[in-house]
Amino acid sequence: MKRSGGLMAALGASLVLAVVALAAGWPFAEWFGIALSALLALHVWRDRREAERMRGSLVYALDAMQAGVVLYDADDRLVVANADFRQLYAPIAARLVPGLAFEDLLREAVRAGLVPEAQTAGEPWINQRVAQHRNAAHS
Repeated sequence: MKRSGGLMAALGASLVLAVVALAAGWPFAEWFGIALSALLALHVWRDRREAERMRGSLVYALDAMQAGVVLYDADDRLVVANADFRQLYAPIAARLVPGLAFEDLLREAVRAGLVPEAQTAGEPWINQRVAQHRNAAHS
């Protein structure tokens, strides 16, 4: 994926050249632009395929662990949850999709009765747990 930067810079420079060629009315400028668009689309497709392959490897490795593991992004949204985590939260496993906010996961877990200590405390417990999670993430 390191080569992506150089290729993207070359494609960007070529795209600028194609726009200049189109503006100047150079012959075959449209074909040049079409060829560049095709190369850019191919590059994006290959990078996406590689990212999906890497994500598959990550999920496989996390599933091999004998512990519940969940990863969040910088915005506290779920990226991936392994099989053991899904098993621990089986009643809400269908909701454990990429993009689910940590706070929403807590609410779902409390609603499903998966967090006994939160049953009586409710919203204050959720707020406290979210604050702990955010503080731990910034430590």
